Amino acid sequence: MVRVWRWFFRPLLALGVTGLCVGLVLGWFQSAHPALDSFSHFRMVFAPILVLAMPLLWFARLRKLLWTGVAVLLVSVALSAPYLPGFERGFAVASLNAGKPKLRVVQMNLRFDNRTPLDAAAIVADAKADIIILQEVTRYTESVLATLRPTHPTQITCHTNRVGSVAILSRYRLDPVLAPDCRRWQGFAQATLRLPDRFGDSKSVTVASFHSHWPWPRRQAAQLARLESTFQRLPGPLIFAGDFNSAPWSAAVQRLAKWTNTQVVSGLHLTWAPRSLRRTPDWLRPFSFPLLPIDHILHSRHFAPADRERLGHG
Repeated sequence: MVRVWRWFFRPLLALGVTGLCVGLVLGWFQSAHPALDSFSHFRMVFAPILVLAMPLLWFARLRKLLWTGVAVLLVSVALSAPYLPGFERGFAVASLNAGKPKLRVVQMNLRFDNRTPLDAAAIVADAKADIIILQEVTRYTESVLATLRPTHPTQITCHTNRVGSVAILSRYRLDPVLAPDCRRWQGFAQATLRLPDRFGDSKSVTVASFHSHWPWPRRQAAQLARLESTFQRLPGPLIFAGDFNSAPWSAAVQRLAKWTNTQVVSGLHLTWAPRSLRRTPDWLRPFSFPLLPIDHILHSRHFAPADRERLGHG
């Protein structure tokens, strides 16, 4: 048994931990190339596994590798700190928000092949949102639009029956001066809405819905390059939300925040899981959970986020 540990399990442990450290370190250089950015998305997947491996490293007397792992872990956490529990930034103090009007926004990817879209519509309706930002509006999920039309009569849809289809729904009417923009094949739509008088000087708000391609080696970088000038022209006040298929600390999301002069609402909210987890039986739902934070809301300085929560189950 000692020989098996020495010649098989110990080298395998060292190899696995080295791979985790390399994956995390590559993600530190996310701005250098989209391939490196792809590693950064899995930072909060690699890091917990590395933490679980540390007692084994101590037991295996792989002390140098243990301290290397600790250093890599600390740097990775520091680079992601604004989006981790306990480190959130951007949420307004409740006392400062007292008496100020609130705008409730819901962001949701409906899942293009969703066979129970009315469940999604019920979750959104229960949230009593003023503005609803949707992605993957297809023939399977378009019933959500009809269900919500009585409460959200303003509806802008870029409907292609494909994964990239997006929509914006609102209780408020469109600004008659600024026409909506729909990039039907690029996963993007924007609309400027007139706000009620209770918002005072903020007469209108621009709302954008975006569905990104998957990161490298898929076509995300090319899609962002095509839309860069469109993003830079978005007027404020701005709420820019969608399925970005990227972690909030990634170069892709940070680039979008820079182009739109916005910041990502803080908080680590995991929103994606492999299809195998999404298909777990109902009795196993409490034990399955999403793995990646890829759905985000970005906002301009005109807004002070008061709260954020994930609706429904993962």
